Amino acid sequence: MSLLLFLLAGSAADLGTSPMVEDGHSHRWEQFASDEEGTGWIDRAWRGETEHQGERLKLVLVRVDIRKPEAVTGDLFLAADCERKLLGIKDGYLFEGAYGSNRRFPTVQLTMDFGDNPPSEDDLKVIAFACDTEGSAG
Repeated sequence: MSLLLFLLAGSAADLGTSPMVEDGHSHRWEQFASDEEGTGWIDRAWRGETEHQGERLKLVLVRVDIRKPEAVTGDLFLAADCERKLLGIKDGYLFEGAYGSNRRFPTVQLTMDFGDNPPSEDDLKVIAFACDTEGSAG
């Protein structure tokens, strides 16, 4: 699935503070992708880590507003494998969507197959932010 699916014009701030972060967190949303299918924003004020199959992965919080193939608005913790340049969904919250509204994402096992193969330009933006490699060669 492409990050390009997670796109739609609007403002990330319109939905308020994500239910996935600690109380008092102040988001700094920055749009990283937009096309006819929707819009995606990255929270530049939040990073984390997780372990998956014995490896440490970086986490980033993104807000998505999707128009196609199904309308979905939500927040996602995306896991980034910095070496292999892969993305996976760690957790999510649906504000509105086909799987329900105002609830946690249906529980899924983390698989690192969320982004395009090879990674799209939008995937690479998320990976670079998560892995703190923005502006560096590599």
